[in-house]
Amino acid sequence: MTQRKCIVLLAAGCLICIAGLLVQFFTQITEPDSVVSALLNTKYVPDIRQIVISDFAGQKSVTLEYVSGDCWTGTDGEIVFPADAAMIQNFITAAAGMRTLRIVSQAQDTRTMFGLDGNSAVQIQFYTTDAVCCSDLYFGNSNYSGKRLYVMTPDSPVYETENDLFPWLDASAKHWAEMTLISGSFLGITDASQIQRIVAVTGGHSAIYMPGTEVFSETSELFLSLRGGALLPPGVVPAGMEPVATITVDTGDGGTAGLYFYDTGGDADRNSGIYVVTETKPGAAVPAPVQDASGNLRYVFEISRWTWDRITRQLAEQTGDTTAVTG
Repeated sequence: MTQRKCIVLLAAGCLICIAGLLVQFFTQITEPDSVVSALLNTKYVPDIRQIVISDFAGQKSVTLEYVSGDCWTGTDGEIVFPADAAMIQNFITAAAGMRTLRIVSQAQDTRTMFGLDGNSAVQIQFYTTDAVCCSDLYFGNSNYSGKRLYVMTPDSPVYETENDLFPWLDASAKHWAEMTLISGSFLGITDASQIQRIVAVTGGHSAIYMPGTEVFSETSELFLSLRGGALLPPGVVPAGMEPVATITVDTGDGGTAGLYFYDTGGDADRNSGIYVVTETKPGAAVPAPVQDASGNLRYVFEISRWTWDRITRQLAEQTGDTTAVTG
């Protein structure tokens, strides 16, 4: 090999090495750092007693409070409602799961471009038993693909992470409420077999449903499945208005769920105007904190005319002057 060829090969080798170093250098600059962490430290999970979700863009805020067992309440202004315990637990589990957080910006003044400022972010705060905020999170926009979400704490960089938390980034009361007309969590019931009696009064007539008949099973399952379409403050029912129907469900341990139906006429185009006021009284088998919290519930359901027709059809089949439907 000539001296000239050796020099050429040596120079080429040097250029390749330099190019490799440059690629590595610029890759380190352009690729964001990342950490693997949880948004909520798992050690706090057993002690979570309150969650506050605030939507600055919509100017909404809801506070979720742990009561006992699988029972939570939610507060949105003057509304206090039974909250969906399964949804809350799923959210806590998701927030405590390990995830990859990629740093996209270290500058605090860039939060606006990621939707993390005080005008558009969704803030979620987790509090423990001693009222200490153990996680304060701000969620912003999703990225161009919609698969990743920007998130930060008050003092952290802006991170980008998997956009798998969207089911819980909602500060509306309805989103977090247990929307069934009969609150299973407060009565301590999970299915129709735990209902021991139903008393229905409508149009001046009444019916008593007792276990041991097909109609009792059908009616129990129907009433447990009924859901509200909207969650409203107590003041929507005009003062002095008489209910058009009353349904009382007994659980057998002293617990009752009273449903009072009011027909306000409403707007036929909206298929609405039927309001349901609930009165939940847990029985002796339910923990004392749940019994105490039930007295603070304040909310009204609005149901569709279609749901109201299902109820009236069921009652019309059995109602009469003090008709007893027994086994």
